[in-house]
Amino acid sequence: MTMPWAPPPGTLDLRPGMLDDWTMLLLSEDAAQCVQIETPAGYLIKVPSLEHDLGDQPEELRDVIAAARESMRDWILVRTNQTPVDYSMRH
Repeated sequence: MTMPWAPPPGTLDLRPGMLDDWTMLLLSEDAAQCVQIETPAGYLIKVPSLEHDLGDQPEELRDVIAAARESMRDWILVRTNQTPVDYSMRH
């Protein structure tokens, strides 16, 4: 029997649709300039410490990272719908 996947403690949980399509496309292409892990529930993003945060993420994601840092969270889970992305930046 397999155990269901659960986010780690200290995770800020974002519902599908809370980030814009552009940010979601960057996450799907692993191009959002953050440490991320694809999970069965969505993208798990490590909240970087201030000294390690270069701030190159999309503005919306930077704001979420700042909010997670202020609320003492270590991770952000960006939940995704189970529908695939219709387009890709890769050729």
